[in-house]
Order: sequence, then structure tokens, then C-alpha cells
Amino acid sequence: MSPDILPRGGGTGDPNLAHDASSPRGYNQALPGLMEVATMYCPRCGLGQPSDHRFCLSCGARLPTELLPHRGPKVSRWFRTIPVHPEDRPESMLRVSRYLDEFDIETEDGAVRVPAHHVRLSFWLADRAICALSIPDDEAEALSVFLAAAVADGHSREPLPTTPAG
Repeated sequence: MSPDILPRGGGTGDPNLAHDASSPRGYNQALPGLMEVATMYCPRCGLGQPSDHRFCLSCGARLPTELLPHRGPKVSRWFRTIPVHPEDRPESMLRVSRYLDEFDIETEDGAVRVPAHHVRLSFWLADRAICALSIPDDEAEALSVFLAAAVADGHSREPLPTTPAG
């Protein structure tokens, strides 16, 4: 475990005691339910945290969740959009999911096998995906190189094809 996510000020060793920032000793508040699911500790105040939290329940500090091992078949990130056309909705979002492991899901229409090693881009309006597409990992890597080069230089390093390769 990284030192960034260990409790500060030395722990008591008692998993049922959580850090209380207002206490000079630090560990004086019993939180039996929280400690059963705590998988990391706040780097600022030392309070045990569930691994799905992004900010500390006590002090609000950002938690270093990127240091934890991934626990699922995919990782996802949401991106804000900007309206550039009159029909663009300001509440639209882009979700990018990288599928690391193959897995099966059950839907109303039956079972679906989701393959590993691809990236899915889905476009959301409110709480509903309105469009989605998947690209293989090598194309996702090429996309990331293109975006990084475009940001660094102000334009693409390589010419873009005018039509998709068939």
C-alpha cells in the first residue's frame, strides 16, 4: 500500500477506530460500519474511507483512488461537453470506458458477452446514453496520441484520412 493512503500520526491498530481531525490524539471515534468497508485512508486527516469515495468524508480532501488496484472489468471517466451548435444541449456528457477484462451481463434480451481490450465512447443526455461506439485498444491509443499532439502543437502531427479505411 502506498504511504499516501496510510493513516497519519500513527494508527492505533484498532480497525474500529477512525481518525477524528478535531482530536489531538487522532483516533477516538468508533465507526464500526465504516471501517468494515474502508480500503484506504485520507492523506490529510487519516479517516478510513470506502474505495469508491473520491473525497474524504471528514475534511473534503481529494483521495488518491488512482493508487488502488482496479476492481472491475472496466474503468470509466465522465467528460463535460460544451455547446457549440444551437441544438447542442449543455447537460450532455461523454463517458469513456476502457474494458480491461471480458465479462458477461444479463439484459432483458438475454446474456451479452462484453469483450476485453476495447474503449467505449458513449454520449449521454441526462441519465440516458443516446449514442455509443467502441474502438479497439490500439485505436484508442492512436486517438490519445493524436489528442496529445494536437494540444502540444496546436494541430495534428499527421494528416487525417478523409474517408475511413475499409
